[in-house]
Amino acid sequence: MRQEYFLNVFVNLGKIKMPLENVKPLLGDLLNNFFKSEVVLVSEILSEGVNNNEFRDIDVSEYADLFISAMNGLRSITIKNKDTYQLEQSDLDLIENRIKNLNEIFITGILKNH
Repeated sequence: MRQEYFLNVFVNLGKIKMPLENVKPLLGDLLNNFFKSEVVLVSEILSEGVNNNEFRDIDVSEYADLFISAMNGLRSITIKNKDTYQLEQSDLDLIENRIKNLNEIFITGILKNH
């Protein structure tokens, strides 16, 4: 769902004919609020996994923040050298593959019995 939302935002932002540096300040609060809501959602998922004895006993808040930060970093690395919010399909594929790999590493690392 996150990837779908991200793609929709970028497709729509790509229609704006403005340099990226002019758009960034307009999105600051939106992105910050989105980050916070993602951390809350991931915290809930991690808490459920810990409570169900599927995940190790972890600092849920810290791990949720770390996970979302890592996902944002993967996205940022891909778009940092872009002049606009126009992304090629190859950029989107790269982001999706990296996020899938991160998910696998992350979940495997916190599973209680692996």
